[in-house]
Amino acid sequence: MTSSWPSYARGIGMSCAFEESVMAQRLHLITQPQDSLAQEVVRQHLQAEGESQVRVIDLTAGTVDYAALVDAIFASDSVQVW
Repeated sequence: MTSSWPSYARGIGMSCAFEESVMAQRLHLITQPQDSLAQEVVRQHLQAEGESQVRVIDLTAGTVDYAALVDAIFASDSVQVW
């Protein structure tokens, strides 16, 4: 039997059920110090953290670990850059 799916996609569980308990991963990247809009949105997301997991990385706070930053971006479902 031949497949029209590319070789890298074969074997992916296309019929697996989506788990209801999986929370969205939100990432906020802060690029400007004292951004009042960013602070307010992050505060609201942190208060509603039961709906999603929230992570904030302040890029203005010093040296950036770019490998960890890239990992955090790809591990997130939503990325906001402020």
